[in-house]
Amino acid sequence: MLTLLPASLAEAQQWANKMFEVRDYDFGVVARGSEQQFRFEFTNPYEEDVHIERVRSSCGCTSPSLEKSQISTFQTTAIVATFNTRTLRGAQGATLTVIFDKPFRAEVRLLVKGYIRPDVVFQPGSVQFGDVVLGTPVERTITVQHAGAVDWEIRDVRSVNSFYQVFLKHRTVTENRVDYQLLVRLTDKAPAGYLNDQLILVTNDLQNRELRL
Repeated sequence: MLTLLPASLAEAQQWANKMFEVRDYDFGVVARGSEQQFRFEFTNPYEEDVHIERVRSSCGCTSPSLEKSQISTFQTTAIVATFNTRTLRGAQGATLTVIFDKPFRAEVRLLVKGYIRPDVVFQPGSVQFGDVVLGTPVERTITVQHAGAVDWEIRDVRSVNSFYQVFLKHRTVTENRVDYQLLVRLTDKAPAGYLNDQLILVTNDLQNRELRL
């Protein structure tokens, strides 16, 4: 446990930065309409309580929210950054400024960026399984729409967790659009607790090979 006794203005600023292990995040290439969030977690290692006055964003492309404004000793919380993929397109980036007013005034700047593809849409924007009984498999369907080259393909879907299974059920090609139906299954091997993960869609697009869902 640490006691805050900053000797200078610079040290007063650095005590807040030291609570964050990650202060920048790249959403990568994402589809229009997809749900994209990142949690900037931080822990209070000090004897004093820490309080966040507010968080502001430099750009409408990213909305920040606080999980908790008052953080006691050894508590962990997060600033949640939500990337706006519904109304914006192309390369986007923002600086999130976290303003602390206790025990000393300080600011922490969190950087986010990403590229929103205008030609790919997920419907819906995320897979929501809801409340699931442990040991019960659950399935949801996602539609992926690509406008443009009709030879566009999804080659693979990757996940860091084996309890997700994804099946490409249908591929429909029209004059200028390719549609996929993705069946996403949460298997009976999924652990108890809250799950929040990403799937990586691997395509044959050499410029933007991966998409995150």
